[in-house]
Amino acid sequence: MRLLSLAFIFVLAGCASTTSEGPLYGGKIPSKTLSAGECGLYVWTADMTKTFKLFAAPTEISYVAGDESVSLTELNPTTPPATDRKFVDPDGKSLELTLLSPQDIDGGVRYKAGRLTSLSDDGWEKVVPIVGLYACQPPI
Repeated sequence: MRLLSLAFIFVLAGCASTTSEGPLYGGKIPSKTLSAGECGLYVWTADMTKTFKLFAAPTEISYVAGDESVSLTELNPTTPPATDRKFVDPDGKSLELTLLSPQDIDGGVRYKAGRLTSLSDDGWEKVVPIVGLYACQPPI
């Protein structure tokens, strides 16, 4: 009976453990780190799944479309970054990001709402509600 109880406890502990797994890249959320003194924006969908969608830093801008990461170029970048931003992918498709409801936090800004807007292949406008975090890595 003890052996059965121990096995049950280990199974429950395994189910409750936290990992960096999510719905992307075969379950793995892509790692995006900042260098010392660098700032970046992290964007997730504003639904129950909180799917990682966009990362923007001076050295890299990428968007997650399905199971692949697409490099983007920002049109008219500003410093500091604006709350309305326009990007384009290598195929010329545009993506617009609007960040709303900013809340200052220690080391950055949390955006409680926003949207990613793009056009589908058949011409429909697609709007995805998002949340975001703009944070800076302290200089060494």
